[in-house]
Amino acid sequence: MEKEKLKKIIIENQQFINDLQIVDREISIEYAANYVFTGPRRAGKTYLMYQVAKDLVAKSILTPEQILFIGFEDERLMELKAKELDE
Repeated sequence: MEKEKLKKIIIENQQFINDLQIVDREISIEYAANYVFTGPRRAGKTYLMYQVAKDLVAKSILTPEQILFIGFEDERLMELKAKELDE
């Protein structure tokens, strides 16, 4: 997979998160910690991640450019091989 194609997907996702209108849920999360969100499909795991990303930007902890989100369900990534992520 071409690096430019992957960069384009990352930039599109950064813009998508920035523009996304979501209902804020009351959550208490330590931003310096690492988390693994698990649960059934369509339970809100991705939207929780979007909310955390938007909160980090709103609180000037991160800039939108520092948020990296790749949805591996994106059809444009079907040809991507795991070893290519190391390149």
